[in-house]
Amino acid sequence: MQDENATKLLEVKEKTPEPENETPEPLNVCCLKCPLCMGPFTEEMTTRCGHIFCKICIKVALRAQRICPTCGKKATPRGLVRVFLESPAEGMTLICNLVYY
Repeated sequence: MQDENATKLLEVKEKTPEPENETPEPLNVCCLKCPLCMGPFTEEMTTRCGHIFCKICIKVALRAQRICPTCGKKATPRGLVRVFLESPAEGMTLICNLVYY
């Protein structure tokens, strides 16, 4: 029985393709959208759990429920941090000024 399981495991490993060591292409900022309004970000804000929303969208959502709309972790307006996404021409870099609202 153990020999059969070991043989099956080896067969599965042989059939499973190895992941390629390719670097994923960087995301283009213009393609990122707020998960609440589905539009381009306006005054990007992040929750403590790291999810990014439009300032107005997340503030309205947190008035209704004090949880992150994406993952459900506790979130409050005081815990929001303003983030700045660089323009697509400059590449995708998140800059956090740690400004609490």
